[in-house]
Amino acid sequence: GILVASDKWKGSLTSAEVGALVAAGLHRTLPGVPVTVSPVADGGDGSVAAALAAGFGQRTIRVEDPYSRAFDHVTAWRGAEVVVEVAHLSRKDLPLDPLGRSSHALGSAIRTVIGMGAERVVVALGGSLSTDGGAGLLEALGARLLGDDGAPVRASGGTLARLASVDLTPLERWTGVEIVAACDIEDVLLGERGSARLYGPQKGASPEQVELLEAGLAHWRRLTQAAGGPDLAATPGSGASGGNGYGLLLLGARAVSGAELFLDLIGFDGALEGISAVVTGEGRLDTQSLAGKLPTVVARRSAPRQVAAIVGSSALSAAEAAGAGIAEVLTLASIADPARAMSDPEYTARAIERLDADLGRRLR
Repeated sequence: GILVASDKWKGSLTSAEVGALVAAGLHRTLPGVPVTVSPVADGGDGSVAAALAAGFGQRTIRVEDPYSRAFDHVTAWRGAEVVVEVAHLSRKDLPLDPLGRSSHALGSAIRTVIGMGAERVVVALGGSLSTDGGAGLLEALGARLLGDDGAPVRASGGTLARLASVDLTPLERWTGVEIVAACDIEDVLLGERGSARLYGPQKGASPEQVELLEAGLAHWRRLTQAAGGPDLAATPGSGASGGNGYGLLLLGARAVSGAELFLDLIGFDGALEGISAVVTGEGRLDTQSLAGKLPTVVARRSAPRQVAAIVGSSALSAAEAAGAGIAEVLTLASIADPARAMSDPEYTARAIERLDADLGRRLR
């Protein structure tokens, strides 16, 4: 049989939608061959959906942003384990505001699910639009952020530099809960691989704002150390999600590879039983994909089975892809406009259907 386990195509199709399109094409070109679709995720948007597809139960909670505005957030539960997704908590329906955005809603969600009985909280950290070092999430969990006059300061990327002190002692009440940060574990808090400089421009920050955010994060690091927190700024994963990784690490969380964690969570290895070939993919394959991104993790864990990837575009040579365990790479760029494919779901679906026949021939 064939297993389809593709990541989402960001801005276009979900993991489940890509899987359904590929499976339909394989049914046409390889009739009689069993095809299974396994929605997968790497800790970014789509993580809750992948958990729900794997059998987790859905529960909708109410969370608050830093202005006490409440909104619904869908979580995935299995017993006392829950998946919370930052991409949805980031409120992408609101305008970009690199200095004004806060991670407060994440802290609100964590507080809520613990109050509902969660004993293990998996935080899918991808898709954040804030760069506040996790100050907002810690604020929502009770940390006190104070200015020179001793008055509370509302956390955001732009207010970190105004803080005079921080009190982390109220966070001790949460120490009995296991928190797992599913993220890109290459990211650190500061510097060229840090939250502000690496990802700030993607969140709308100008060069001047990037440096303001960087200075604010450095100040936040100094304050948390002065408050008795460990120096975690260089810890792998601390810079993930605009520094939410740093805030979670201060809570005692464990940072792990999002791709590895979610493949474990959905039972990927068990799904490989009886499978002879695997189809994976994402919007773009490049050198970053080799550093633990979902398609290459799927390929490694699928060995020695044949692995093919359908992607929007690829910057990898055939040798690089083969070295990562991907024997066949089919790109939409060879038959369509990859930029349009990242924003037009119907166009992408038609292009994938055109590639399906070639995929079927390569998997015979």
